[in-house]
Parts: sequence; structure tokens; C-alpha cells
Amino acid sequence: MAGLLLGPPAQAEVELLRRGFHIAFITPDPGKQWDAWYAFLTEKHGLSKKPSFDGMSKGGVNAYQWATANPDKVSAIYADNPAIRQEDIPKLVELAKRDVPLLNVCGSLDFVLEKNTKVIESVYHQAGGRITIMIKKEIQGTRRKFHGHHQAGRRPFCGRAA
Repeated sequence: MAGLLLGPPAQAEVELLRRGFHIAFITPDPGKQWDAWYAFLTEKHGLSKKPSFDGMSKGGVNAYQWATANPDKVSAIYADNPAIRQEDIPKLVELAKRDVPLLNVCGSLDFVLEKNTKVIESVYHQAGGRITIMIKKEIQGTRRKFHGHHQAGRRPFCGRAA
């Protein structure tokens, strides 16, 4: 299920579709609507009862919020420049206990790196969880500038396993 905001290239989603996965998208903040969407997809359409979640920016907030409230219903989280609500940070421990792997990708100049991604990484490591952080080096004043939070000119990072 995707909790991302539309706009940037959806490279991860395109690669997952190419590999035969299903993508489900929902826009409202987590809560009853997400619970109903989850039930609709799992009960009516037979999709996995433990989907992976992805989210960019505010979509990361949504993915982490629903996942920490429903740690038994999540298989993995991919978050690109994610934010997270402070009240959800201690709840990450429950995801770690259930061996839910996390992948966060963040620009080196992004304001959420220190405020959110590094905090998520620290808490998750302390809880014994598996987390990978990919930091894209940004260079201010160059044509390849990522424009801080919403990266421009992103290139796909999904590839075939060897």
C-alpha cells in the first residue's frame, strides 16, 4: 500500500509493478479509512495481509503512523525523505520486534535527515530492528542539486538481483 504524495517520479512503484506486484494507493491520513481500505484489499481482493508500505515526505508520516498502530499487518516500509510523528517514534519498537525491515532514502541536505531519519535509525537499531539508510549526497549550487526535501532528477535505484 502506498501512502506517498503524488508528484515525484514513482520509480519504486514502477519497478514493483514490472515485477508483478500490486500497488494500492490511499490519500487520507491513517485511521478508519485506511483500516477499511486494508480490509477491502485483503478480504475482498485477496491481497497480502502483510503488505509493504511506501511513502514520501508526508506519505512517510502516514506509512509509519498506520504501521506503528498495526505492527502485525506490515511486512516492510520503504520511505523516501520521510517525516514521522513524535508519538510514533517509541512505537517503532513493536515493528522491530516483528522483524519489519525499514528502508529510508534521504538527501544529505534534507531537513528531515537529522530530525526524522537519524532518529528512526537510532531507535530501530536499539530495538534490534533491521534498517537500511541510503543517503543521497547533495551538492549545493550545482545542476544536480536535489532541491532539498523533494528531490529533482531522481534516478531509479531498484534493479534486478544478481
